[in-house]
Amino acid sequence: MSDHPIFTDDDDFSQLHPDDDDFVEDIPDEEYIEVEDEDDIQEQPAPVLERPKFSMPLRNQETAHEKAASQIHRQESLSPGGSDAAGDAPLPPAEAPAEAAAEEVITYRYRIALVLSPEVETQVKALRQAVNLPDAEIGILTLLPDFRTDNLDDVQEILEEWVQDHLPLETTLESIEARTIGSQRYLAAWQLSPAEPMLQAQEALSDNLSQYITPEETGLPFQSRLIIADHTPPKIFPLLVREMQTQFERLTWQMDTLELLRAPEDDARWEVLEKFV
Repeated sequence: MSDHPIFTDDDDFSQLHPDDDDFVEDIPDEEYIEVEDEDDIQEQPAPVLERPKFSMPLRNQETAHEKAASQIHRQESLSPGGSDAAGDAPLPPAEAPAEAAAEEVITYRYRIALVLSPEVETQVKALRQAVNLPDAEIGILTLLPDFRTDNLDDVQEILEEWVQDHLPLETTLESIEARTIGSQRYLAAWQLSPAEPMLQAQEALSDNLSQYITPEETGLPFQSRLIIADHTPPKIFPLLVREMQTQFERLTWQMDTLELLRAPEDDARWEVLEKFV
């Protein structure tokens, strides 16, 4: 509270000075305002202003996005095996999403076959369709039983060398072969000639690969033949043999390409992995 008295608008202040001793005595009584003792005056509390309410978080609260960004920043700032300035333990690495999980290792079966001429492929397809058999698997003129291997690079290198040494081979459809193996296995094939060059080439390939592959057991020794259908249904087998006899045509062609095929375990969908010419 100020110690100075209060004056009206009509008072003349031109002759008044705060340092004059008669400063108060010159004030008319009716103009003097008596004030309360300073000790009796209580200060009024300052009015409280309400903070506007907003939907944004307080300063010490983080949104989910800010937390994620903060965590990434802290992980990047940590040196390997170290900790941050605050002494916190390093954060564990983020888990990889399910889509990025390691793929399951696929085990393959392999097949080696000579490539047929387009004319021979057409004949094989027509014979099977005539008796309502599905199209033949690719790579039907096989030189070895299907096999497994952990040494694919060695197998491919041997095949490259074998092709240079034994191809091309010239062959001819010579005759029809119809066999019953055991009690329920029916095989229909074309015999190929001359047989000797193919038998020698097959024997050399089998010897070179023997330490690198594990063949499946088929029960059939290699012969110079082209199988049209194996494990033929009993009711269809005589129909197929009759169709082969009716449509037989002596064809000669030259084989100069070898295929390495593969298929996943328990799957008959073969694909060409590599061709050797």
